[in-house]
Amino acid sequence: MKEDSKNELALKTGLDPKQVSNWFTNVRKRIWQPIRRKNKDKDLKDLMLKVRLKLEYDDGNLSSCNEKEIEDYG
Repeated sequence: MKEDSKNELALKTGLDPKQVSNWFTNVRKRIWQPIRRKNKDKDLKDLMLKVRLKLEYDDGNLSSCNEKEIEDYG
């Protein structure tokens, strides 16, 4: 992530730039990499949708499906 984008996101969220950087690192480790390993033959577009659904579910913004449905996606 570029410094300008990181600083802008930090200002909008009230976090410092290091926290923003750590958040993205954690997402890559905890969400993106396991999904990629599990779905190595899937299309990148499908994987990005799965990550988005997982993030929205974790934030409580996705009420129409459950975590099992997200894991089974694809």
